[in-house]
Amino acid sequence: MRKHVRLFLFSISISAFSCTSPKISVLTTFSPADKVVYPEGTAEIEKKYPGEAAVYLKRKTTHEYTADKHILYEGSYILLDPENKNLASFNLNVQSGSKLKAVSIRLVNPDGKVQVFGFKDLRAEKASDGDISYKLAYPDCVKGTIIEENYEIQVSYGGLSSYSNVFIPYTPSWPSETLETRIIYPKPEQIVYKNAGNSRARLETTLDPKSKKQIVVFRDTSVTAFRDEPYSPYFKETANYSEFYLVFEKFPAYQHRWSEIASSFNKFGADASSVFGLRVSSTAKKLTEGKTTDYEKAKSISDWVRDNIEPVNEYGVKDFDDVIQTKKGNVFIITGLVLELLRKAGIKAEYILVHDQDEGPFDRNYVAYKEFTTPAVQIHLDGRDIYSIPYVKILPFGFFPDQIQGQPAMIVRSVSGGKGNKEQRFSDPDFITLPVQAGDQNVITEDYWVEVDTAGTIQVRETKSLSGSMAFYARNQLKQVKGAELEEKIKSFLTYTQGEVLISNQKIDNLESPDSTLRLTLEYSISNLVTLTPEEIIFQTGGLLSPASIKRYLVDDNNRHAPISIKADQLYVKNIAVKVPENWELVSDLKNRALQNQFGTFNSTTESGKGFLKIRQERRLIRSNGDKNEFKALVDLTGAKSAFSVPNIIFKIKEGSSAQ
Repeated sequence: MRKHVRLFLFSISISAFSCTSPKISVLTTFSPADKVVYPEGTAEIEKKYPGEAAVYLKRKTTHEYTADKHILYEGSYILLDPENKNLASFNLNVQSGSKLKAVSIRLVNPDGKVQVFGFKDLRAEKASDGDISYKLAYPDCVKGTIIEENYEIQVSYGGLSSYSNVFIPYTPSWPSETLETRIIYPKPEQIVYKNAGNSRARLETTLDPKSKKQIVVFRDTSVTAFRDEPYSPYFKETANYSEFYLVFEKFPAYQHRWSEIASSFNKFGADASSVFGLRVSSTAKKLTEGKTTDYEKAKSISDWVRDNIEPVNEYGVKDFDDVIQTKKGNVFIITGLVLELLRKAGIKAEYILVHDQDEGPFDRNYVAYKEFTTPAVQIHLDGRDIYSIPYVKILPFGFFPDQIQGQPAMIVRSVSGGKGNKEQRFSDPDFITLPVQAGDQNVITEDYWVEVDTAGTIQVRETKSLSGSMAFYARNQLKQVKGAELEEKIKSFLTYTQGEVLISNQKIDNLESPDSTLRLTLEYSISNLVTLTPEEIIFQTGGLLSPASIKRYLVDDNNRHAPISIKADQLYVKNIAVKVPENWELVSDLKNRALQNQFGTFNSTTESGKGFLKIRQERRLIRSNGDKNEFKALVDLTGAKSAFSVPNIIFKIKEGSSAQ
């Protein structure tokens, strides 16, 4: 959703203002002929930052605005864990519409060995959406290797407009000894800051006398890292950053009020009816024919648009009839089409723009397009409201993702002129708050049939059934890959985190049917998790009896950095049936267990008998926030280190029989 909005804002920018100031920043490049000495004092870095896999020695980022935007990154880090493949390699994703202009890389080992790499050494991989990933596996990396990476990206949709939003993050992904961020732009008439992120008092502002460009600099030392950990807040909720917009020209018709923003979206997306076109009326009639309730009519309209209209990044002038005829449109006009179809069907609805939680707190005084990034339709049905985001193929009707639940939204309507001066004429549009959806919509149910033979080989069939947010995020991962990559991605949902797993069959149901439960089935065998001795049999469960299985939700790290943020209620159920040889007697005391704390509840029940074991686990998490010091309470409810996780089940052989 964000990518479509970004390109829409670019279309506004290029039509409103053109700035072609020369670029003054220059990227530093490395030469094999440069004399390089391994720096002293790096041994102290590990003592200063214990447990870190890497530490930035320098991190300098320059954002310069000309006709386009140029991002120059110059950084170096010391590698403390050479086994970490992500750190011992170059991985840079360049989004569609951007271009990698230059890259220069240098590796310096503790023994003095120096290696230099450039653009020609990178491997480029282009994705279906036009993004390009540049990759290079660094050779001969050891503990203490210093990696210097310098590159420049040109962003063609990032140039300045008469009214330009600037977002500059300061918090790195690893601790940084020194950090510097520079923003360079032509001197504006006005700067308006968002009341979030970093204090403006820490920004140093100077004017370059030759280019007349304004240079804003942020500097810091010993900077702590932002950690994207399980159940952690979004970046803008806790990290350090500045966000502001620059005003270069003032137009009487553009006063930067919410009413103007609502009016511009209304004109662009919500009011694109064709004067002579008949397709909207006939389509509405066809889609609602035979439907008896407004809910059935609204769902039929929204589902048809979702399933038949392709979202594209095209922002030329179009009307709703063109969208129906060509079966494509941008996300704003697709949303407007649903609104118009509903109104033709006699159903009351509103076009709304929703604030996304990962944009940070909503600042009503910060009047900027980026504050509302998700177009949607609010449908009024018999005293309750249903919401439709019709351009997202993997969203069922009436469901919206966690990051916009409970968030403010702006109703898009045209601004009526009226009488009086401009201050009196332009009033704010209506704002609403989206509800938080019921937790029973976010469910994972896992069913396991586990059979252990007399030789200790385990045969497993596991089926995961996902709905709500769980299904949305899983579909989002699975829809991005195909063929062999899809098979590998399905394996990432595998429960067992130990043992040598041999998969014999895998199946996915309802990937293309967002209104249905997403179902993943895996069948496999494991040959090395059961130890047979004359006295006992040790069955290593390998994650089977942990309160969480899907790796995205595993919480195994006791070294917590980020606060806790559970975005939505969740229900997670495991039904486990284990069949063992009838002469194996259960020794482990698998008691029924229950726990309740500030983050939710956990219950486990066990039934055992001759040759079988049945276990049911149910974990509920509630929408909540917590300090990182409360992490132990969350671990108690989820993850392999929970007190309810059972690493081993012990059996013994009945007297008078043998293990075989």
